[in-house]
Amino acid sequence: MVPGVFGVPLELLAEQGTDSMLGSSRAPLRVPIFIDDVISAMKQMDMSVEGIFRKTCNIRRLKELTDALDRDANTVDLTQENPVQLTALMRKFFRDLPDPLMTFKLHKLWNAVASLPLQEERKRMLHMLCIILPKPHRDTMEALFVFLQWVASFSHVDEETGSKMDLQNLATVICPSILYAKGREASRENSFTAIPIVTELLEDQYEFYTVPDEFIPILQDQEQFADCLDMPCKDVLKKADTYLRTKSSGRAPIPGQNGVSMQASGSATGLGGNGRGDGVESRLVRGDSRC
Repeated sequence: MVPGVFGVPLELLAEQGTDSMLGSSRAPLRVPIFIDDVISAMKQMDMSVEGIFRKTCNIRRLKELTDALDRDANTVDLTQENPVQLTALMRKFFRDLPDPLMTFKLHKLWNAVASLPLQEERKRMLHMLCIILPKPHRDTMEALFVFLQWVASFSHVDEETGSKMDLQNLATVICPSILYAKGREASRENSFTAIPIVTELLEDQYEFYTVPDEFIPILQDQEQFADCLDMPCKDVLKKADTYLRTKSSGRAPIPGQNGVSMQASGSATGLGGNGRGDGVESRLVRGDSRC
């Protein structure tokens, strides 16, 4: 059994987790039980409270809930808490992960995408990074982002009421808990770089939950993807682009010279069977994938 809920690797929590229906489609997501429980509890609550994700929670109660969940999660009824307390509890869960939701390994790549001048190119590279996330991280990110988009629908209920928490505000609040550098506090500059990326992921998320046909070769041809994490981020993105362009031209890529390292991100293709896409885009199949 996994020891507790907080500070435990996401892979272990997901392995002993649940098949959740909180994603963008009917395909189940494998997520930690806590994530399924806390989101399900909040979806029964009034999320139009102004500043819902910004308000300060009861710190003492937060510690009590954290300790109780770590001792025995079955004894905690999250539906009895208020939404402000639960949003703080969820952010603490993500902050305490040994490897953040968007992973240390891909941190530089996420930030490198932010410097791309063309929106079309940024979206293409964000799509690729979503695909190569380790499956437990990808599934949990989908559950979280779909939930945050739902929360954003309460930002302006009418002229007088609403949480005032649109997608950009939600990205600003959640970003420091899910995307940050390893071994040091995230700098203010890094935060300003990361927030627009998370905002763009939230806004266009439904485009990123499918696998375009052009990315299928990357998911199948892992022999081409060797040790690229030691390379500068821009070179990694360039190699990925070169690989895709070479494949689309009908030429065979040269081993070791093209492609992004899926092994480094846990062979996180998530594709089962033959990995073929049906039509223009194929749904991310919930296959096995581990770091």
